[in-house]
Amino acid sequence: MNTQRLEYFLALATYLNYSHASQELYISQPALSKQIALLEEELGVKLFYRTKRSVSLTPEGYACIKYAEQVVVSCKELSNWAKMAGSSQPLTIRLGYYGVMLQDVVFSFMQQLTSLQANAQVSLCQKNINVLPELLLNGSLDMLLLRDALCPERKEFESRIVCQAPYKLIVSKQHPLAGRKKISLDQLTHEPFAVLSGKNYTYTHNSLIRLCHKYGLSPNITFECPDPQSYIMTVQSGNCVTICHAPGSQLRAYNIQLIDLDCDERDISSNILAVWNKNNTSPLIKKFCAPDMQYLLDP
Repeated sequence: MNTQRLEYFLALATYLNYSHASQELYISQPALSKQIALLEEELGVKLFYRTKRSVSLTPEGYACIKYAEQVVVSCKELSNWAKMAGSSQPLTIRLGYYGVMLQDVVFSFMQQLTSLQANAQVSLCQKNINVLPELLLNGSLDMLLLRDALCPERKEFESRIVCQAPYKLIVSKQHPLAGRKKISLDQLTHEPFAVLSGKNYTYTHNSLIRLCHKYGLSPNITFECPDPQSYIMTVQSGNCVTICHAPGSQLRAYNIQLIDLDCDERDISSNILAVWNKNNTSPLIKKFCAPDMQYLLDP
């Protein structure tokens, strides 16, 4: 039995879309289609109904999910055991994250994880929030770093707080407001704002707008950015400001300043969570879950 084909099957069963599944698996759609066909031939059952417009599971496909997951998990347990048995073999934790201002948190968290075991390594994956939970569920990732409001409520997941990340005003260090310690939203009436695209980052975009409106500010949105990288670079230019959930008081990775907002704490508070699958058998995850483990970071 080819376990990789089972992983391909589980990915397609999750997305029910050849294009999305092949993108996550980093293979072509024809290659994915061929592997699914070979698996069906090997098992002697049809796993999917296919039309030009849709993909759906057959009854046999639904039944196969449980067995495929058991085989994949067992193989990963064997792989983890083998890694631990050979001391020269590094133990890799695949860490996914979503958040524009999380670079310092990710760096500190990586240091904390690798300090738990000498041969540990962390492999990073930044994806859209709509994709990350499924990658954690199907075993493609071991842990996630997410804001609490974005953490999926699933019985398979556990989570713990690693740091606080309240809403803050983000400006370039050359911006006239950069020297301020705290600012109220009504003082930003005439400031040009950069925001993430409402089409691609709906939750982040709408949350910012709701906060501003609650405090009587109609933000002067001058730049609507298609991705986090252009978003940060636009603010770095000094031509605009933005409001974003951010940890600490500064970000080492960027030439920007974080300014506290004069708002009710309940409106701006947020935590960054580490999230993992309860079924993950990695020894490093087990060490992280130990009762005496300290989690709070100070990035």
